[in-house]
Amino acid sequence: NDDHVQHHENTTQPANTTQPSRILRDVTAVDWSTTILGQRSSLSVYISATALGKLGNLDGELNSARAAGKHGIIQVIPTLASSSFSEIVDAAQAGQPLFLELYVNRDRNVTREYVQHAERRGVSGLFITVDAPQLGRREKDIRMKFVDDGVGAKVQEGHSDVKTDQSIARAIRSFIDPSLAWKDIPWFRNITKMPIVLQGVASPYDAILALEAGVQGIVLDNHGGRQRDNARSGLENLVDIVAAHKTRQLIY
Repeated sequence: NDDHVQHHENTTQPANTTQPSRILRDVTAVDWSTTILGQRSSLSVYISATALGKLGNLDGELNSARAAGKHGIIQVIPTLASSSFSEIVDAAQAGQPLFLELYVNRDRNVTREYVQHAERRGVSGLFITVDAPQLGRREKDIRMKFVDDGVGAKVQEGHSDVKTDQSIARAIRSFIDPSLAWKDIPWFRNITKMPIVLQGVASPYDAILALEAGVQGIVLDNHGGRQRDNARSGLENLVDIVAAHKTRQLIY
């Protein structure tokens, strides 16, 4: 995806998309709140997992946790956070709902330990990233080193299989499991009681397979357009996937 074609499309499509307007609705008192995976949210949005938060602010994901708590929305803790998992959880308010995004480690014992530790700390939803078994050719990531003045990711900190002395792309490839497949979903269901969401679904066929696998939700996503040029965006896929799904499962 050297040309960033789909990344550009992702940023321009929303502005070119129209929606029908509804009328004769009582708007005297508008309630924006909803529930996401059983957790209350003041808005029908959540803070998606975004890597390397300290590139934008010295407090990185800690600021996201504090802001989410202040405004009553939910943060998804990224695997590739600049802050450690414990630091992020400690920055949240007591009882504040948090979800966890997971890049699956080649070592399933590491994955089990990470997921179960998160559940013990009160995390209430597991978002498994499934659209990056092999990273796209991201030229900016290739040029950027993984660790830089303390902003580098603390992914599953303490595990020596993560190579943090090279580019971000290579560092991720050093631990991510390229063999992840549908047959592994029951294993995740056995190691945690958290609701499971597959992040990166991009076709109606996979949406149906996710439903059959028994996960609680899917995220329509093309990884920010950085995995593959000319991959359809979540917005483009929405109508087809909802039609195939028949709204029997949560779609984000």
